[in-house]
Amino acid sequence: KAPTEALPIICITTTSGTGSEADTFSVITNPETKEKPGIGFECMFPNESIIDPELSVHVPPKVTASVGIDVFFHAIEAYTSKIATPISDMYAEKAIELVANNLHNAYKEPNNMEARSNMALANTLGGIAIQLAGTGLIHAMAHPISGHYDCAHGEALTSISIAIIKHNYSSAKEKYVKMANLMGSKVSIDDPAAINKISNTLLDFYKPLSLNMDVTDLGLKESDIERLADDTFNTMRFCVDVNAAKTDKNDVIRIYNESIRTKVH
Repeated sequence: KAPTEALPIICITTTSGTGSEADTFSVITNPETKEKPGIGFECMFPNESIIDPELSVHVPPKVTASVGIDVFFHAIEAYTSKIATPISDMYAEKAIELVANNLHNAYKEPNNMEARSNMALANTLGGIAIQLAGTGLIHAMAHPISGHYDCAHGEALTSISIAIIKHNYSSAKEKYVKMANLMGSKVSIDDPAAINKISNTLLDFYKPLSLNMDVTDLGLKESDIERLADDTFNTMRFCVDVNAAKTDKNDVIRIYNESIRTKVH
């Protein structure tokens, strides 16, 4: 039963990652069932939000990397969503560019206020983007991983991202090419090797952040995949529905398996 009222909500961001200061979304982890559903109701939209980059200065590098990559995937999944609009694209493109140019610096130099400020801005822009266009299959499949294995959300996202982008590529070619170019790559949509160049652009971005793991590094076992696939649809169905490419349970199982076989270095 959807709630219609809430006490006044004031959000103060202490990381640059979730975008919750700019959207209606929250996440619950059930330790008994290992489920990690996302929820969002209109009454959960913040009445006030305070975004102060100085509050993120003492966030450890590992957390900076993990939450920062969450911003990136908020942006790219909203960008390639089936319900994306020119307005959500505007927020998403700017967030992608800001993360590409600032996350490594925030990770290496915790007191770099320019990098921290730009990541805080990217975080809020990404939150607006997903409020308008949602997230996709990367979030849908990552939530069960972190629910079952208690790993960082950003680690779960990167571990399955390459296989999912390959799955989605034919449904959103122009936007994935634009994403890579916003990250500093030079990819042409006519290049038959474009998807490989896009994948390499992402892998090169993950490596300095120590986010170059695959799902087995996070604890995933092949015997768990059927349950993870069920959780993907049971707890994050909306994200599957708005994902760039149509996706069924067999696709999800295949992608989990591909993420085991494709060790990222």
